[in-house]
Amino acid sequence: MIIPGITSEYSRRGFEVVVGKQNFFLGLHAADLVHYQWPEEFSDWKLPSDETIDRISRAVRRWADRCPTAVSVNNFYPHGFEGHPVFKRLYEVFYAHCKVVVHYSRTSHAMVIREFPSAGDKRHVVTPYFNYDRLLRPGASRDECRRSLGFQENEFVVLAFGAIRFREELQLIRRAFSMARIPHKRLLMCSGYWDQGSVFLRRLRSIHASCWRRWHRVRGPFGRIPDSEVHRYLMASDVLLIPRLKDMTSGLVGLAYTFARLMIAPNHGAHPEYLDGTDNLLYESGSPRSLAKAIERARDVDPGVVALQNRRRADEWAWDKIIGPCVDAALGPHVPRVAATQPESPRLQSGHYEPVG
Repeated sequence: MIIPGITSEYSRRGFEVVVGKQNFFLGLHAADLVHYQWPEEFSDWKLPSDETIDRISRAVRRWADRCPTAVSVNNFYPHGFEGHPVFKRLYEVFYAHCKVVVHYSRTSHAMVIREFPSAGDKRHVVTPYFNYDRLLRPGASRDECRRSLGFQENEFVVLAFGAIRFREELQLIRRAFSMARIPHKRLLMCSGYWDQGSVFLRRLRSIHASCWRRWHRVRGPFGRIPDSEVHRYLMASDVLLIPRLKDMTSGLVGLAYTFARLMIAPNHGAHPEYLDGTDNLLYESGSPRSLAKAIERARDVDPGVVALQNRRRADEWAWDKIIGPCVDAALGPHVPRVAATQPESPRLQSGHYEPVG
């Protein structure tokens, strides 16, 4: 969902955009700027070998010798590899050779500077996070979306959306929802989770999950949702859960703001920073009881007020406020006509160029 926003904004500014990791390795085209998104994408989202890291490092250095390069901090570490020394080594390659490091929060800047020594002397730019306005469907009706999913007007719909990366996240959602004492509660679960246990254990857990969903009348496809259908589930819900245990941030924040939905986020990483100044709710990370209490409090939040707050925040989180500072930091005031972005791949400035020592 990120790449269309990035490439469209570069294109809107008059750049010719080239994408893809094969272009990164081949290096056959000219570029004025290379903008990396996920270092782990260049190792096929897997733990890289020494040979793979060396290959990536050679390509990163080659591009750095040819033009300015930037890297966005989408993840503190790859999901499921928090603190892993091999991925730390891979990330250090990009921080060591990129001219600009782009953050979506001040929390990100502080965490990266503390964890990755090679990032310390780079130009750091802090911008707003991003929205998902391209997923909006102006003609869609909330009532129609609820009816199409089988929800009554008096039901309070709790949405779990997106990939569930750990069984602990799945258990957090189930336990918190079961514990929440509110009338007419419903769970809309549009999430994908792939159990890593033995065949016997997976079958046993599958039976238990099916019974649990029937008992709690859980609705929603348990898998990936096409972009064209995302609006139905967000518009039908009353509150969006963010069940992350370790992640510094979550794209679900931008999704909740885009669709003006109340969200409940864990009290770690950049989440408190993102929710500051709004009526959205925080819970103690990893605690089903705390999350259950937050779901109960969500019933009392004025949906009209939070909708205005969230949509206002989404309007502030525009791609021009992300790409603009990145381009200025990397290229200065004289922007060339052609640039390349590789998405699949201390001075601190915010989106409005506020220098911090």
